[in-house]
Amino acid sequence: MVGPTCIGKTKLSLFLSKKFKSDIISCDSQQFYKEINICNSKVNKNILKKYHHHFINICSVYEKFFNIYLYKKKVFSFLNKYFKKKNIIIMVGGSMLYEKTISNNLNLIKYNLIKNNKKDISIYLEYIKRKDIKIYNTLDKNNIKKIINYYNILINTKKKISYLFKKKNKINNFKVIKIGLYNKKKYILNNINNIVNLMFKNNVIFEMKKIFLNKKKKYINCIGYKDLYFFFKKNITLKQLIINMKYKIKKYYKKQITWYKKDLLINWFYNNNFNYIYNYIYKYLI
Repeated sequence: MVGPTCIGKTKLSLFLSKKFKSDIISCDSQQFYKEINICNSKVNKNILKKYHHHFINICSVYEKFFNIYLYKKKVFSFLNKYFKKKNIIIMVGGSMLYEKTISNNLNLIKYNLIKNNKKDISIYLEYIKRKDIKIYNTLDKNNIKKIINYYNILINTKKKISYLFKKKNKINNFKVIKIGLYNKKKYILNNINNIVNLMFKNNVIFEMKKIFLNKKKKYINCIGYKDLYFFFKKNITLKQLIINMKYKIKKYYKKQITWYKKDLLINWFYNNNFNYIYNYIYKYLI
């Protein structure tokens, strides 16, 4: 279940979960964390009790970062057990790469980050040229972030990046139906404004301040994190914080649209046509 933020993916997932008597997996990377509930519009405790959700509240911001590699490993381990009992499961969330990692079984390149502690970027470029000339020839020499990223991969994996990119994704042992929700841009932007207003009405400031002030926190990277930081440091007003949060979420919405347009496997539906979507999936499964 994919689509831009504030489109109604959660409502549809609950509707389909009830219809198919199936569980729900979250692929929203912000909903993994127990302490963040308002800032990511997480479903409430009553819904979590009524519908079987997985990969929500599975770790803490005060623990080690729960990365995409660990997510993939745990999800596939869970699915192997789940499909022995049930035939259908619903995955929902707006973290694009997390969704695609499972639905397309992406071949992830794992490496330990080596920080850029060299002043001259030419050192990285020279190393890439020496180790993988094919990648070097296609690399934008002004893209410092990508240069350092490729350098990290070469140092850690000891394999050519061109070889790693050629490795095919594994084929899933289960069928995937991708359902995408859409609506007019005006509808989405209006929803974003309303949801951000609701977040502040529900005291998102108090929720995030508790985390910010705790020195033991290991991870926090929600949308608008920097703006919250500036607000707590009294560098911006509450009014400016709300404006900035709305702007950042709208920017993320545009990023999601660009990402999803590239995925030709998505079947798109108007976001309020739940019964039509259910019938489409049901016919596909027969």
